[in-house]
Amino acid sequence: MLGPSGPCEAGQGSARPKEEVFEEIQHVLKQSPVLQLQFFDFRVRQHLHALFGTGGRQRLKAALTMVHARTMHRTRQDVKNWPAYLVTLLKNFDPHREGGSELGATKVKSRGSSATTTPEKTERFRSEAESSDSEDDARFEQGLDVQKSLEDEGKLLEKTKINRLEGRLLEKQSRVDDLERKLQDMQAHIDSLMAVLNGGADPQNQLQRAVQRLKENEEDVVRLREENEKLSRLAQTWQAWVDHLEEELQRVGDSGDLVQIKEDLTARLATRELASGRPAQRDEERWQFQGDSGEWVPFPERANQELMGKFRQGLWHCEVSVHGKVYAINFREGWQINQRTGKTRWIRCFFDVPIHWKLTIEEAFQFLTPAGANFVARTVRPVRDPLILFRLQGVLNRSRSRHDGASCWCSHGSSSFQVLEAFQVKNLHVWRRYQRFLQSIREKHHQLGISPEACPAVGDALTEFAHELQVDQAGNERLLLHGTRDLETAMKIALEGFDNRVRERPGLYGQGTYFAAQTCKSAQYATNGGTHYKASSEMMGTMLFARVAIGHPFYAEGPCHERTRPPEKYAVRADSIIAMPGIPNGLPGRAGLQGHLEVVTFDPAQAYPEFIVRFIEN
Repeated sequence: MLGPSGPCEAGQGSARPKEEVFEEIQHVLKQSPVLQLQFFDFRVRQHLHALFGTGGRQRLKAALTMVHARTMHRTRQDVKNWPAYLVTLLKNFDPHREGGSELGATKVKSRGSSATTTPEKTERFRSEAESSDSEDDARFEQGLDVQKSLEDEGKLLEKTKINRLEGRLLEKQSRVDDLERKLQDMQAHIDSLMAVLNGGADPQNQLQRAVQRLKENEEDVVRLREENEKLSRLAQTWQAWVDHLEEELQRVGDSGDLVQIKEDLTARLATRELASGRPAQRDEERWQFQGDSGEWVPFPERANQELMGKFRQGLWHCEVSVHGKVYAINFREGWQINQRTGKTRWIRCFFDVPIHWKLTIEEAFQFLTPAGANFVARTVRPVRDPLILFRLQGVLNRSRSRHDGASCWCSHGSSSFQVLEAFQVKNLHVWRRYQRFLQSIREKHHQLGISPEACPAVGDALTEFAHELQVDQAGNERLLLHGTRDLETAMKIALEGFDNRVRERPGLYGQGTYFAAQTCKSAQYATNGGTHYKASSEMMGTMLFARVAIGHPFYAEGPCHERTRPPEKYAVRADSIIAMPGIPNGLPGRAGLQGHLEVVTFDPAQAYPEFIVRFIEN
């Protein structure tokens, strides 16, 4: 049997309690500068609904008023977990202690209003409520005691620290007083001595005159020392010029070869740095000898050609004439001996290759000899170091998201990449072709007076790895990814370089070579299984890390399928095309917007393959 306030009322107002609780929460949030809506999570709202169900809106208001009063003098940083703190306040809420006697009456009235409630149930509910309230009061009082004890301990510690600081301050002050007294005693003693020496004259004036004379003497000494140093430097400069002229006269008198002297001066000028920061050398490998100060000096052009020719013939010992002086050369051990004076100097062959290639002398010399059938093994070398393999795998997995932090919705965006094997490419021919291209576009930009627009960010992982490989990111050079369908194709790229002329069909942004800044984009082209196939042990994926000379980029605004070279930008031919995420690409449906950052190049010399990785997706 149910009374008139039973099922009908509950059915009509099933949504009202939730709305009323939310309205009261909003009311408190408007009054409190501390509380926020996210602090009232599911647990807090559950307690508020329980209060509303036992005491109606009046008790709900009283509870939220108590929460506002307890938190109005706090800041958001004072409480580490606001939802848990609000739950504790609501658990310890007592309407009688908070001034809610009317709520208590309402509570008793609501409990006794049901037609089905018996006296035994009423008594049991009352005893349970009283025991629950007493337990809450005990826990609340215990919490207050703990808080008070912690505050007392904090005050005691603070007072102890203050006492220690005051003691140290007093000790330092006493030391300062002692020093001041000693200083006064010394000054009085000096005054008395000056008075005796000067027969009663004013000691202060005597002391000032003595200090002035001392300063004048010191200034004279400093001035004389500076003049002496200037004369010494001038004498050394004149002596150096005299020695240089005598050497030149002797050289001309001994050999009479003025052409060779001119070549020597030209070789010296060639060691000066250009604006690009790289030495301007006629050859990309050059023989050098170590100077007296430890610097490496290039041989004259004629001597360099002679040395290179004899080395290519397979000779380990030879003689070369430089400015009329004959030197015995030992290629194997790397030294030269002046046949007349017997002086020995170290020599080396300088190769302009990346430092991370870590070439030994034997490996460097192999570049100068024909490779024949060993060219592949000499050029593409397996990576044996587990740290490098782990580094490559980390870059692949950290490059799944876009550089702005957004996740990718493509089929490879959720994959975890595991590198099974990797190869490092050390191709001197392709590397030099890439370096010449870099130099040519820099010279073009300098001659045309343009400053290329900065390239967009490609993500922290690729940026950090590019810094380790000394990629010139400030000069719009980037380290990017390129997926290819199998290892055989990757080996061809390692031996011959990237070549957009072998494309089977044009891409969205022209008939070029495509590079990406996200692993998931390059993984779409890393197997023969199609763009949605994930690499597995049955069909591993193949991807290349490549340096790309972006140069003066053109930012595409839409698809341009038939382009065979970049368009003009600011009346100057651009060097590459960049497709940014979000631009329309002409595809239907959800794929109609560009989802990844892509770079398109149109010159085979515009990129260099650094590493080949073979991977699977988990």
